[in-house]
Parts: sequence; structure tokens; C-alpha cells
Amino acid sequence: MLIIGLSNTRAGVSIHVMEGDTPISNAEARFFSAETGTLITAIISDEKGLITLSLPYGPYRVVVTHPKYVSLELFLMVDRDVIEVVSLTPSIPTLLWRFMPVIGAVIAAIALVFIARKISAALAKRLAREEEMF
Repeated sequence: MLIIGLSNTRAGVSIHVMEGDTPISNAEARFFSAETGTLITAIISDEKGLITLSLPYGPYRVVVTHPKYVSLELFLMVDRDVIEVVSLTPSIPTLLWRFMPVIGAVIAAIALVFIARKISAALAKRLAREEEMF
């Protein structure tokens, strides 16, 4: 009788999805076999930005996405328990939306300066005409 041992060794994988010190919830991590390119699983981060799962030993390509952030790709070699911290960068529309109040205030200030200069120029012109009359 021939006995063939199959190794089905698994390890825990924890990924913390962050922006600086802030956890990012609802980020999707897709795990692909690095050898075949096959999608193994996809999982969403919780409110603490944490993704936890168990994977068989092997190499993986992980793609982390979120609608408000630039996607990130990383490679993991799972041969023991793995803990990774992934830092996502906000997308341009997200940054614009975050800084919209500041952008609006700057535009309003520029508009006020422009209007004040126009009024000042109009008043100076009017005063010059009135001085010519006297």
C-alpha cells in the first residue's frame, strides 16, 4: 500500500488597511494565486480596516481597492502567519472633495479682492473726473 501525504498547511493572514493612522473600512482585498493568476477569494475590511482570513501556504498577489482611494497591489508569501499594514492614498476626487471648503474660501477671497480692486478703480476714475470739474 502506497500512502501519499498531501500538505494542506494553512496560515492566518491579517491585513490592516489604513490611511495614515485612520483605518479604512469597506476596502476590498482580492487574493490571486501568484502562480496561476486565479482569484482565490475576495474579502471586505471591517470598521477597523481589518481583513483576516486563512490561506493555504503559497505565493499570492493581493489587490486592495476602495472607490475613494488609489488601488494598491502587493505580493505575499504565505508560509507562516502574516500581518501586513497597507497604506492607501486618497484619489484626486477624494482630495478635492475633502478640501472643497478651503478651495471655496480661496476662490471667494480671490473674487472679493478682484471686485474690491474694480470698485476702487471705478471710484478713483470718478474722483479724477470730479477733480477736473473744479
